[in-house]
Amino acid sequence: MLKKTMLAMALAATAATVMAADDKASASAVWTGFVPGVVTDSAITITGRDGGQILDGTLLVLEDGSFTSTPVRLEARDYDAVDGVGDLVTNASWTVDGIQVLYSGVGTLSDEDIESNVVVSFDGTDMVNRDPISTYTVRPVVDVQIRNKAAVVGVTPGTAVQAQVTVVATVI
Repeated sequence: MLKKTMLAMALAATAATVMAADDKASASAVWTGFVPGVVTDSAITITGRDGGQILDGTLLVLEDGSFTSTPVRLEARDYDAVDGVGDLVTNASWTVDGIQVLYSGVGTLSDEDIESNVVVSFDGTDMVNRDPISTYTVRPVVDVQIRNKAAVVGVTPGTAVQAQVTVVATVI
């Protein structure tokens, strides 16, 4: 009986020591994603590098919720239902068709916030939502990036951020 009492006291003392240990910190690992897909026309499609899958970029988020991103490579390519993906389309015009930014626990940025603070760039040239890239930069391949230049009210450590840009490539 004495051994059991001593063991119980030793376990209680160990538990109290663990609970009274140094201050603790925590961190969150976050994975986010969207269902991938491309709406293909009868003559053109958009792919990732070298005709492959479009790879996700990474958001580099600051403590205030503003962010920049790594580039995502997009290629305009010939397409037909029989032969599939073909050569690069050299006369593709690129357009930003939509932008969505979501902060967990905060919500989706409003159209006004996106219009004022979120910038999409093609090959380093800032685009305006829904305005086509200039004819000078018509090309088969673009590197797309997104950034939010403003702080977001309500973000806290561990807030997940997702950004999605819908892009249209048109043969001109």
